[in-house]
Amino acid sequence: MRITERAAKTGTLVLVVAGLGGAVLHGLPEAVDHAVRPTTTKDVVAWTMPLDGYVLASGPASYAENLLEDRCLRTAGIDVPPPWATIAGLRAEDAANETAARGNPAPALSETRPLTADEASARGYRGPSLAGANNEGFRQWGSSTERNAAIDALPSGTFERCIHRARATLGTDDDGSDQSAAMVAQRLTYLAAVAARSDPAVVAAAADWRSCLADAAVGPVSGGLPDDPSGLPTASMRAVDWVTDLDDEDVPRDEVRLAEQDVACQQSTGYRQALYDAEWRRLLRVTGSDAAVLAAGSRDQAAVDRRVEAAIRRLAPEAPTGVR
Repeated sequence: MRITERAAKTGTLVLVVAGLGGAVLHGLPEAVDHAVRPTTTKDVVAWTMPLDGYVLASGPASYAENLLEDRCLRTAGIDVPPPWATIAGLRAEDAANETAARGNPAPALSETRPLTADEASARGYRGPSLAGANNEGFRQWGSSTERNAAIDALPSGTFERCIHRARATLGTDDDGSDQSAAMVAQRLTYLAAVAARSDPAVVAAAADWRSCLADAAVGPVSGGLPDDPSGLPTASMRAVDWVTDLDDEDVPRDEVRLAEQDVACQQSTGYRQALYDAEWRRLLRVTGSDAAVLAAGSRDQAAVDRRVEAAIRRLAPEAPTGVR
């Protein structure tokens, strides 16, 4: 997670994607008339979506690049390695940080995937632990005066060559086209997920879900039951700190029980299947502008992701005991 470069790069891409989202022709919205060939097969359990193949998890990819750059820099006499981190922790950080609530027009794909039964049982409505992201370790490493001074003293082009070699080894994007495609894919997937809630079949199933949850005797829900599952946990729950810190391991049993029944009702009423089908359909056609950006990117970021994970497993320092 290269602190300065990653932040700058993300800001640039948001501007690009925001521009694409506002494409107009003589004052009219651009037609959504370009067919998309799905990059995945339909799987409601895995919640795969047509554009998933364009997206690479940014946290693990940046860390893998850091690890490979370190090997290159050591040959130039710089030995200040990146800190430990875990793949699970970095993915959790992506999910926690890249959200629409934070103003991101292209939130992480995990934001559009509903809670699973296993997740509900393990942690209620909370996200996964961020301990494995080791934010403090990265802060200290990124601001290391020793490392930064040594990099500044390198012959011209040396550091840039290390970055290029790392990206070439992993197959991560060097010209921005894959990142632009990923941002478009994430934005469209998020918008499709939100729009799918208004599909008539989904609205009807949501009413059944609400009745199912009300009949399940899970106890009173602060703020009342929402109209559909996207409203849980409610704002009232959060306001009274009912859903507490992400890394808090002591999840109240009432929270877990409600989350488990929520998921069970989504499945038994057909809500989850209806939502999945409605979202999938909305991603089979895109605008011409978005189609052009997607066409310039790679459809097989899953292969890059496998190389990224392999590099982290091979090169990352050991994490403290108990951190995943």
